[in-house]
Amino acid sequence: MNVTADTIERNRSLHPDWSRELSRPLTISGVTQLKTLADVRELMRHLPAEHRRRPSWRYVDAEITDAARSGDVVGALAALRMALMFECVVWNE
Repeated sequence: MNVTADTIERNRSLHPDWSRELSRPLTISGVTQLKTLADVRELMRHLPAEHRRRPSWRYVDAEITDAARSGDVVGALAALRMALMFECVVWNE
């Protein structure tokens, strides 16, 4: 069996890896610590629907999905920070 880089990349994009770690964990005091893309996804599931529909959270959703497929978490972390700032949520790194 000849496995090419294209085959590996295609399989990676078909099977998102939600266990990918954020480059820096974020702690929302008294709420949770976000270490992985799965943690961010779980946080988003607990947001009220009207919050999830906001452009900032839709962008976070797109970025974490892309990161789960590609492995590049930098954009996902930046989008998460931005959404938290818009919501006036205080976090620590």
